[in-house]
Amino acid sequence: MKAKTRQSAVLVNVVLVVAMLGLCGYCQADPAEWAINQITYNDYDDYYPRISGSNVVWQGWDGNDSEIYLYDIATQTTIRVTDNNYEDFELQISGSTVAWTGDDGSDFEIYLYDIATQTTTPLTNNDNDDYSPRISGSTVVWRSFDGNDSEIYLYDIATQTTTPLTNNNYDDYDPRISGSNVVWQGFEDSDFEIYLYDIATQTTTRVTNNDYEDFSPRISGSNVVWFGYDGKDWEIYLYDIATQTTTRITNNDYEDQGSWISGSNVVWQGYDDSDSEIYLYDIPTQTTTRVTDNDYDDWGPQISGSNVVWQGNNGNDDEIYLYDIATQTTTQLTNNDYDDWDPRISGSNVVWYGFDGNDYEIFVARLQNTVPDVTGQPQATAESSIIAAGLVVGNVTTAHSDTVSAGNVISQSPTGGSSVVIGSAVDLTISDGPLPSAILLAKCKVKAGKSKKGTPARGLSGFVARDSISFAGIMDITKDELENAVSIYITVVSEPDDSVVCQESLVINTAKVKKGKYSHRDKQKGISFKIDTKKGKFALKIKNADLTGLGSPLTVEIVIGSYNGEGSVGEAVVNGKKPIPIQFMSGYKDKLRVDKIKAKKGKKIASDSLSVKGAFAFKDEPGDVTGMTFDIGGQIFTIPGDKFTYKGNSVACKNVDTGSGLVSAKFDKVKCSFSLKIKKASLNSISGKVDFAVTVDMTTGSFNQSVEVDLH
Repeated sequence: MKAKTRQSAVLVNVVLVVAMLGLCGYCQADPAEWAINQITYNDYDDYYPRISGSNVVWQGWDGNDSEIYLYDIATQTTIRVTDNNYEDFELQISGSTVAWTGDDGSDFEIYLYDIATQTTTPLTNNDNDDYSPRISGSTVVWRSFDGNDSEIYLYDIATQTTTPLTNNNYDDYDPRISGSNVVWQGFEDSDFEIYLYDIATQTTTRVTNNDYEDFSPRISGSNVVWFGYDGKDWEIYLYDIATQTTTRITNNDYEDQGSWISGSNVVWQGYDDSDSEIYLYDIPTQTTTRVTDNDYDDWGPQISGSNVVWQGNNGNDDEIYLYDIATQTTTQLTNNDYDDWDPRISGSNVVWYGFDGNDYEIFVARLQNTVPDVTGQPQATAESSIIAAGLVVGNVTTAHSDTVSAGNVISQSPTGGSSVVIGSAVDLTISDGPLPSAILLAKCKVKAGKSKKGTPARGLSGFVARDSISFAGIMDITKDELENAVSIYITVVSEPDDSVVCQESLVINTAKVKKGKYSHRDKQKGISFKIDTKKGKFALKIKNADLTGLGSPLTVEIVIGSYNGEGSVGEAVVNGKKPIPIQFMSGYKDKLRVDKIKAKKGKKIASDSLSVKGAFAFKDEPGDVTGMTFDIGGQIFTIPGDKFTYKGNSVACKNVDTGSGLVSAKFDKVKCSFSLKIKKASLNSISGKVDFAVTVDMTTGSFNQSVEVDLH
């Protein structure tokens, strides 16, 4: 007698529950529930589709040989993956990776296709015949015939390494993989047995050890199923990897074959003394459900999550059926006079190939649901309803509304009541409340604070903000709105980047609100605010703020109770005639500004001159200068790094001969100012608009900015 591996055969009490099909028979696919599309249209045969998520692959005849094709359900686009003069077949897909067997003109090899990069990689290149690739994540397994017998191999896509899992004088077939576990059937002595390989521990376990055949292992997580001969007929078996126990699922006098597993559910086709029917086994409850009960053959079951599909004969031809485990309902997906075969399922997407009267084509069925009407609902409630319907929240935008409360849904797309495919996105527009009242900003001043000596500069960790901003203007808030308010919210937004650079909140001291006037001063926050509702005037000043990233135009929003006002101001108003301090851009982004520029034509050759004054900001902390280039209207002046001297925060060079003229330049990293003088040059342009560019190469980082200037 053979030595037994650690396993216990547990004969379960099988409870047969006939699926609730009712006397009315199967339910035909409702167009409101399922969207069925033909995805190939040609005069050649397309067959054996496989699916993972929203990607479908199949082999199609091109008039010469079989090639591999890929269809993206989401984008409804088809890609021809292979284009050669040899056969490509036995395809599999997992996530964004496709594998197949292909003839290279000499023997059969394994190929991989990366959907994301649209690249094909030959996984094998040898003198063996390599077949039956299977994928799980980044791992591929297959069998390879070396002229003597077939062995099992494993390939890690991430490390690009191949590992032989078997090395014996017997045939090993039909490898399957789930996560870090591989199973296959291997011939030992006189019959086929089931084997398990743990990738993490690199150990092989012999799962079965008997005198009968065990075939076609399938694996999901820590469970393995197969059908094995018991000396009389074929039965279904289950092995739990974690507990190392074997359960005999069926025990009857009929043939049970074609077992598949997904999670805790097992399906197979079983003969009932008249024809083949579909059965379902729930591992946790150890109960068996008879899914079909008719006078025709049902076979080829596949399972994904809580859905089972198969092809069943209706007395005329083969059709595709689906059983929902959760609702215990069966749906007939196809109903025509032609054969539909080999269904495969991934989630709520089903594919198969069917005869269209001329040749075989590929079809896909996608479960649909009704879009819930969420208009008027709070955003959180609306999103929960969308997710509960099997859909996803798409783009969320905001808009002002006089009728929909802030935070609630104004509109949605698709509209409520529409039928869409499961997994579709629903876009929402959320109310920001009524359109803010207009605030007239008559004055605005901003000032960049100076960091104390020895403290981190702007943009660096530990930077202490000492910036200030003040506004004065007119707002149409009423006396009642002010007197009924308990708080003030202030937001300053830099419009070029739509970024919030300052946001503060104040609690109103209601005892100080008198005759429509209020004055608030918070020394700790450095904020003072005054409002006179009778005159409609207000003044706001914020000290010790961090205005990094502030640019023009800028917007201030002031919310006082039920009042919501908003006003914008451009650089012509900010600081009067002075520009916004460029220091605000330090640590935020690179920026160049030219304040003054003047070109002068010399009386002699090579006697032109140019002077420039301006400001700059570095996004990153600048290092030592290794080179600097000025480009004035296409004319280049380059200064080597060794020509610069350093003093405090300044870096400068004087009268450097660039070959195009003598250049003197000075940069102050704290004040963010620069000056440039060029003399003894032959300038291409001394008037009109030209591009002025500065490139600074440093030991850490670089700076490359340009602006348009008007030479005069």
